Amino acid sequence: MRSLPAGGPVSASELRRGMGHFATGVAVVTALGASGEPVGTTVNAVTSVSLEPPLVLVCLDRASLTLQAVRAHQAFAINVLAEEQTELSVGFAQSGDRVPWRLARHRCGETGSPRLVDALATLECAVEHHLPGGDHEIVVGRVLDVEQTEDERGPLLFYRGAYASVSEAGAQAGARARAAREQAIGCRLPARAGSFQAFAHAEEGDGEVALALVHGDCDRRAALLHVHFACLLGDVFGSRLCRCHENLEAAIEEIVADGAGVVLYIKPAAGDAPLTCPGTRRLDAAIASGVLRAAGVPRVRPGASVHPALAGQLQALGTVVEPLEVAA
Repeated sequence: MRSLPAGGPVSASELRRGMGHFATGVAVVTALGASGEPVGTTVNAVTSVSLEPPLVLVCLDRASLTLQAVRAHQAFAINVLAEEQTELSVGFAQSGDRVPWRLARHRCGETGSPRLVDALATLECAVEHHLPGGDHEIVVGRVLDVEQTEDERGPLLFYRGAYASVSEAGAQAGARARAAREQAIGCRLPARAGSFQAFAHAEEGDGEVALALVHGDCDRRAALLHVHFACLLGDVFGSRLCRCHENLEAAIEEIVADGAGVVLYIKPAAGDAPLTCPGTRRLDAAIASGVLRAAGVPRVRPGASVHPALAGQLQALGTVVEPLEVAA
């Protein structure tokens, strides 16, 4: 019997980043909920299994409401998205009643499963098998009907944590995103409050650096998110004239107590560091989104330091934003 390689088990974040090099299409799996309402979720774990008989499989999170609907209804539809449907993909990546069906024109298919009208292709299926798949469930479906468009739109792709496209404009945008992510450098930091992993991301232009301090397993659950802007008096000298250092320590302690979280630490360009708290300064959403992707943080729960506008912009850029549950 061959022994496992030394170094311990592969972490969820390592597996995510490794598999991120395998470019996939993006689809929305839809089904009928218990009360006849439409439900759906964004997936990229979809593949054909057999031509005779016609079988496909999808992998759904065990906590997914869509999986519950598929189990109950024993039918589902796979809707393949086009390159301009990023907003739809982001919307269906949310959970619960936050899925924006208002954005999705749909109609019922043969099994009653919702078909997204503008999808590149829709495969309507009856459940053939349910198989265990770790924290996901593998659902094998027999394809009952295939509907496809004849237009020239390209597919929506997902590669290394970001949306991509086969069109020239989409390919250029993907190349810029990959170049930005390749600037990220990860290292482990021992901290008084617990172990954090740091991902530095140098922004071109003014030299500002964004640092993601990640604690815990942010693949299993949404990460508690805090934002901190560096300043000279508070962060460097710990001055009592400034609460920056105190706020940063409070954010770190809250994340450690929660079990999984990230601090977006923003260091200004050399010579631009403010003497005191930056106050109401807002973080550019594109910078925040890039750093979160580089750090392998797909889902966040905004803490008190995150401006509501930033949360909405992060969601539009592909980060899943979940509400922060506050104990009564």
